[in-house]
Amino acid sequence: MSAPGRLALGAAALALAALGACAGSLPSPTTADATRAGVSLERLTAGRGRYVAKCSSCHAPFAPTERTADEWHRALDDMADEAHLAASDRELIGLYLRSLARR
Repeated sequence: MSAPGRLALGAAALALAALGACAGSLPSPTTADATRAGVSLERLTAGRGRYVAKCSSCHAPFAPTERTADEWHRALDDMADEAHLAASDRELIGLYLRSLARR
């Protein structure tokens, strides 16, 4: 492999590692979060997974506590079309973010 090819491969690996680190710092929902939100823990966990998969492809994901539930609702309204979110993804991501949002 040529030097430019190795450099590009190395840069890609670093970028993926950085995204993985960002996703790893996002809180995992707990049973208490699910109970408070009135949804299953499985749905909140799925929402976290979709948030990482869909949103971190363009930017580092924000911690749910960086916004209130109302602010997350508006942010999802703003980003849904740009991110090409299916209705099911938007619902799951919204559940996760609003359930763990700043109060």
